[in-house]
Amino acid sequence: MKRLLITDLKRGLKNKYFLLGTAGLVLAGILGMDSIYSQMNHSGIHIDGLKFFHFAQTGSSSSVYLILLPLFVALPFSSCIKDDIKSGFSLYYVSRSGKISYLFSKITASFLIGAFMAGVSTLFLYVGCFGIFFPTEMEVQDFLQNKGSYLQIGMTGLGLGVLNGGCWSVFSVFLSLVLNNKYMGWGAPFILYYVLVAFQERYYEKLIYLNPMEWASPQLTDFRLDFMILIIVSFVISLGTFLYAERRLV
Repeated sequence: MKRLLITDLKRGLKNKYFLLGTAGLVLAGILGMDSIYSQMNHSGIHIDGLKFFHFAQTGSSSSVYLILLPLFVALPFSSCIKDDIKSGFSLYYVSRSGKISYLFSKITASFLIGAFMAGVSTLFLYVGCFGIFFPTEMEVQDFLQNKGSYLQIGMTGLGLGVLNGGCWSVFSVFLSLVLNNKYMGWGAPFILYYVLVAFQERYYEKLIYLNPMEWASPQLTDFRLDFMILIIVSFVISLGTFLYAERRLV
């Protein structure tokens, strides 16, 4: 199982679509910084504290970044099981490792690849902003005085982003199987994400936990509950993918 998982991870991480998705998320994060950049230049608003931190945090929690995340994390590995079934390779892998090991490897790899893409893109934003907005002495002093808050906000955002990336990556595998189409596996998570956000904001304003944007960037929700929701949703989607794929492998 370990060897199969390593093979699947290499297959996803060395895929050109992984680089494309990571670059896409970084670009989305840069576009998401436009609001804070405009406030500084046109409204004359001064940013207190670490400027690079505020820019990176704004970019990685912006609506453009969050709504494109389900699309980009789906690119490298969404059709992994579907393609194996279509090509017949699944029969070879299953005969050697068994259904459980095969599917566990695919689902785990898809989660880790999506999580890694989300994490790497976020770190790229922080590193890039650090280079552009190198901290002044006053900003360093502010960090030393409030490092607990900075670390909590940064680690919470990174953790929720990683879980979101993994969750939507596995969901793309499920949709690719159900719809039997690689491109729908790419686009369907993005469409569903947009629909969930729009419906919640328009028709179910009080049911804020139904908004997937809150799972990644809590504005009105408790981040601890968001972590729990993401873990539960990821488990349910993974289980559903496993059960459906097991039937397809018969």
